Amino acid sequence: MSADNIRMTIQDIADAVGVSKTTVSRYLNGRYNYMSEETRRRIERVIRETEFRPNKAAGSLKTARTDLIGLVIPDASSMMTPHLISSICDECTANRRKTIVVSTHNDEDKERRLVKELIAHQVDGIITATGRNLALYRQIDESGIPVVQTDYLQGNSPLDVVLVDHYKGCERAANYLIDHGFRRIVFLIRSSKDGYGTFAPREEAVRTVCAARSSEGVWFEKILVEDSAFGDPNRFRWGLQKINMQHREQPTAVFVGEGLLMGHVICAFSQMRLSFSSHFTISGYDDTRVAATCGAGHALVLNQPLIQMGTMATRILLGRIDQNMESKEKVRCLLDCTMTIPKSFE
Repeated sequence: MSADNIRMTIQDIADAVGVSKTTVSRYLNGRYNYMSEETRRRIERVIRETEFRPNKAAGSLKTARTDLIGLVIPDASSMMTPHLISSICDECTANRRKTIVVSTHNDEDKERRLVKELIAHQVDGIITATGRNLALYRQIDESGIPVVQTDYLQGNSPLDVVLVDHYKGCERAANYLIDHGFRRIVFLIRSSKDGYGTFAPREEAVRTVCAARSSEGVWFEKILVEDSAFGDPNRFRWGLQKINMQHREQPTAVFVGEGLLMGHVICAFSQMRLSFSSHFTISGYDDTRVAATCGAGHALVLNQPLIQMGTMATRILLGRIDQNMESKEKVRCLLDCTMTIPKSFE
């Protein structure tokens, strides 16, 4: 072997083959999934002919890792996103990892492109907060790049998952409302969120509880809020006023199925100078904590353990990367919501 060959770099190999340095690095790390068979053979031939040997002192080659973690989020504007990103980044930093965050804007095709770019950057693992492209994530996970799914779940996932148990939380809240005399439960959700992701089990839980207790005079009603209403405060106030006027017939609890929607509902409630009572109340998710400030202590609130979810998902992923998990069986972790009970209910 000549001295020139010893001094050859990954860039030299890339130039000789006519590919990127990243592609050669992926080959050296045994990641062939997104590399054509022809490219793999060309790299192999040049390395053999030049008797190239990678610099074992280089950390990323010595460990076959980059210490990069990919995070895929569906919507950067979501109220839950800062908590999730913060907890994941903090846990990665504590373990000397860096995070690459990409937002798909709920576009399935865009998500596939971004995930492949993460693979091209040689991430050691991926955390996805979407419910799409499970076949792709499964392929990546089986190739040796661990993937942990969090927040969204549709059907059975082939991945490690860390989720909030929305069904259990909503079931508990609905029963609590009924136990305190409310007989009409109005479930409020955006029309664009109907039946998708984590919103379906929220509605299902409330509806099921109401059906099970129908003999007590309990009944369920669902109202869809159009996205266009978010720019029109009058529509919120009018809709809430209509629900409020009907509470005289039966004690009514408005169950808001989404944190962003709760903010608008509570603001409209305050602007109308309505008051919480044993005959009319608002409950549900409050990711913005608007209810805690505008609604005094009168709204029954479900709080998502977002920081815990991000931290736990990251620890599982790092455990897979470092191969120190006790079992190869996929993890399915369900976290409970906490429930803030209004003083008027105590």
